[in-house]
Amino acid sequence: PGGHSTLNIVTVSEHVFKFACYMPYKYITEDFGPGTSAFIPEMWRDSLNSLENSYYYTNPEMLKNLPEKQRQRYEVQTLKTELYCQMPLQ
Repeated sequence: PGGHSTLNIVTVSEHVFKFACYMPYKYITEDFGPGTSAFIPEMWRDSLNSLENSYYYTNPEMLKNLPEKQRQRYEVQTLKTELYCQMPLQ
């Protein structure tokens, strides 16, 4: 118990930035229509496309060949992309 690993901590600024992008996007699209702010969804789509085209995402069985720390970093990054890029598009 106690202590922390940098692999387990996602920076607050990263979460705040992604949330700060999502909230104005929702406000603008609800008040002015979906075509008003096309940049933010495109940014999310680009990140999601990059993830979906990555080697380990398309070949998850190969993750076992990575060193543990590298595998953990990949899994954390994948989760962050799914949470902050995929979910807002759904």
